Amino acid sequence: MTKKIMVGFGAWVSVAALWCSAQEMGLLLHTPNTVYLVGEPIVADVRIHNRTTRAFEVKKGLEGSQLTLRITRGEDQVSIEPFDPQSVIAEVTLAATAVWEGRIEITRYFPVRDPGRYLMRLVTVHAGTRYESSPRSFDVVPGLELATVAQVFPGQPPRQRKMRLVYWVRSQMEELFLEVKDEPEARIWRTYSLGPVLRTTAPTVDIAPDGMLSIIHRATPDVFVKTQIKSEETTVMFLGQEKLLDPVTSASRRMLPFQKMAMDDAIDRREKSKNKGGWWRFW
Repeated sequence: MTKKIMVGFGAWVSVAALWCSAQEMGLLLHTPNTVYLVGEPIVADVRIHNRTTRAFEVKKGLEGSQLTLRITRGEDQVSIEPFDPQSVIAEVTLAATAVWEGRIEITRYFPVRDPGRYLMRLVTVHAGTRYESSPRSFDVVPGLELATVAQVFPGQPPRQRKMRLVYWVRSQMEELFLEVKDEPEARIWRTYSLGPVLRTTAPTVDIAPDGMLSIIHRATPDVFVKTQIKSEETTVMFLGQEKLLDPVTSASRRMLPFQKMAMDDAIDRREKSKNKGGWWRFW
C-alpha cells in the first residue's frame, strides 16, 4: 500500500513539474556575430514563446509587462545602463502559446562602444513573474589599422575627425571597416563595413576639400571596390559602392582562352609532324 502511494505521489510531482515548465516564458537571444568592431551596429535576434495561459503584451507605458536587456561588461560584471530607462526595445503582443521573433539593434539602446567583453540577457516580467534568457556574450574590438585620414573643421577649438580603415577576420574572411571618430568627441558615428578585403594590395583613402571621402580596396583578385562617403561637420553619409575591374588581371584572364587555343594548335601541329612519315623519290 505504501509503495503504491509513493509511486502515485512521484507521478503527481512529475506532472506538476511538467505543468510548471509549460507555464514559463521561453526566451532566446542570439547575435549573428561574436565579435564586433568599435562603433559597428550590434544586433540581436530575439525569440519569445508565450507558454503561459495568459496573453503577453509589451507597450510603452503599459504596466505589468516588461521586455528589456540586461548587459554587463568585463570580469567585474559592471552593469551597462541604457540611454533611456523608459525605452521599450520592442512592442510585442502574444496570445497564449504564440511565438514572436524579431531583431533588435542593441547599440540604439545601450552604450556598448568601448572595447571589451559583454554579457547580455533578455529579461521580461509577465503577470508579476520575472524571466531571463540564457546569457549571450560578444566582444567589441578596435580592429587592425590599415590606413587613416584626418579632416579638420574650424572652430574654437578646431575639431579633428579621424577616419581609420581597419580589418578583422569574420567567418574565415578578412573584412574591411571604416571607423569615424571626432576629437574632441562631439558626436558618436557608426562604423561601416566595406566588405571583403585582400590585403595583398593596400587600400587607398582620399578626402576632397568638400568632404567627399573615396576609398578603393581590393575585394577579390580581379575586383576593386570604390566606396564614397560624404563627411560634413554635422553629418556622415554613406553614398554607395561600385566595382572596378583590375585592368591588368582582367586582360590576362580574357586572353586565357585564346592562349589555350594557340597552345592546343601548336601541340596538334607538333604531333602531326611526328606521325608524318618520310618521303623519298625513287626515280
